[in-house]
Amino acid sequence: MEKSSIKLTYTLPEQHVFSRKPAPGVFESFMKQGRFALGQVRKYLRDKKFERSNTYVRNSYESAWSGTNLEWYQGITDKNNPTPRREGNTIFIGDGLLILSAHMQMLSHIFDQLECNSILDVGSGRGNNIIALASLNPDREFYGVELTKSGYERSLQWGHDLKIRPMPLVDIGEDVTKIDFRKVHFFNSSATALPLQDKSVDVCFTNFALEQIPRDYPKALSEMRRVTRKYGVFIESFRESLSFVDTLDLKNRDQFRFSYKEFERYGFRPVFFSTDFIRKTKFGSGLLIAEII
Repeated sequence: MEKSSIKLTYTLPEQHVFSRKPAPGVFESFMKQGRFALGQVRKYLRDKKFERSNTYVRNSYESAWSGTNLEWYQGITDKNNPTPRREGNTIFIGDGLLILSAHMQMLSHIFDQLECNSILDVGSGRGNNIIALASLNPDREFYGVELTKSGYERSLQWGHDLKIRPMPLVDIGEDVTKIDFRKVHFFNSSATALPLQDKSVDVCFTNFALEQIPRDYPKALSEMRRVTRKYGVFIESFRESLSFVDTLDLKNRDQFRFSYKEFERYGFRPVFFSTDFIRKTKFGSGLLIAEII
């Protein structure tokens, strides 16, 4: 696969975009980053070093996924809770569905280009990524692995919940009633012990899941390589997408902040990397496509 052959495409769902504005200028950004950097340096020097553990992550996300899918959907589409996102030199103010929609469209188009028909989401949360992807292409086979019991249970409820109320997770005209739930499979397990057979899926992906397991990410990558035939696709806070301040912030949080170039040692050869898509404004993120070796 040639790098030049990959195109990152998506259509922003305009009903979820509240406003647009130019990104801050160089001077304004420098001053803001400077103030934030001083705060992060003080925190690093003063506070006890935080170490993110599996227990901490599990407990945090058990709570995060405890609400129903309908409650979650109402929350991310709440127009009274706007969220800024950045694309190039533009800041988009929208609801939480804006970035979810763009990222799932982008991933679906990538899977088209990679000719992958069986997809594994590692760290699938309440299963919304899988449901969004399945609404865009119901012919594919989807697997989601989630550490928390609450996230796993919410994942299993989508078929029932969508019959009660259609909840378009991409909202560009896809039909959630066409999702084939016979091809959607969820598991309650760890990224470091995936409950799938060797080479059983075409592609695996993460969407800000490695960021929660910085110490165990090599173990997770080893497992992902084991079960995958073709490619790994990752949207994460890679070092190449971070400013110095971002890196210090993530270090204080003990979150993933490593180079995509390190992935080859774990069986994923990088073939494409980009930061040219809509992203969080809190800290930078990048998209990596890597071949299984």
